[in-house]
Amino acid sequence: MTDPLEQSTVTAPHTEPDHTDHPEPQEASPEPNGQPTYDLLAQFLHWLMAVLIVAMLFLGAAMIGTIGNYGVLLSIHRTVGLAILALAVIRVANRLLRHAPAPAAALPRAERLAAAASELTLYLLFLIQPLIGWALVSASGMPVRLAGGLRLPALAPESARLYAALHLTHTWLAYLLLALFTAHMCAVLWHTLALHDGLLRRMLPPREPALLPDTDRLEIAADDHPAPVTLLGPLRPPVRVDGRGGAEVGDMGQHEGSDVGSLRDGANLLHRRM
Repeated sequence: MTDPLEQSTVTAPHTEPDHTDHPEPQEASPEPNGQPTYDLLAQFLHWLMAVLIVAMLFLGAAMIGTIGNYGVLLSIHRTVGLAILALAVIRVANRLLRHAPAPAAALPRAERLAAAASELTLYLLFLIQPLIGWALVSASGMPVRLAGGLRLPALAPESARLYAALHLTHTWLAYLLLALFTAHMCAVLWHTLALHDGLLRRMLPPREPALLPDTDRLEIAADDHPAPVTLLGPLRPPVRVDGRGGAEVGDMGQHEGSDVGSLRDGANLLHRRM
């Protein structure tokens, strides 16, 4: 017996892949402050030297409060100091070849002058302080040895009076470096946490711009193999089974009221004959 309701499967027509240009990402808006940044080499040298200077300050404090490991700490102190001197030379050369970005226009003139003066003083200390330490060791009559056994030539003749003067100068310059370094850190924290003017971004690598889709050019590409779409198929006309066991297809409009009864009678007749 045929079911009066059948489902037919209709497959969407095959559509060729869309070869049109796909939407290209567009860059998000730039930094809100719009401030230029230092070049990558200047940023690398800045942060590397900052780490080494902090290490030097801790080494200096440890050398004052220790006796047993004084020789090891002194060797590390000399090595780090020489590394700061070499990096300072590279940093000054890079600064002369590549100009620093202009200061923010919102900074008061007095603050800009103070920042320039402290920066110049720090550069001088980066160059002078290691050289004074080198000469200090030379004036003491001890060989200038670095970590690993590398020996450097003497910068000054052996002299007790010169040694005392250089030692005093080296100590006071270390205090000055600590004060300027602390003031620099406080100023950066103030601008970053209180003013939120993006000053620290000048010494950080540029952030990757966010990629946004171009909504004006978005298109939906057709799938290469569309899935079959199952739809409710058209209804077949009702089937009427007569008394002789035959079946005929009736008109949908003429047999609308008696199709269910005819189906029931036909089913019973077929069951008895089987």
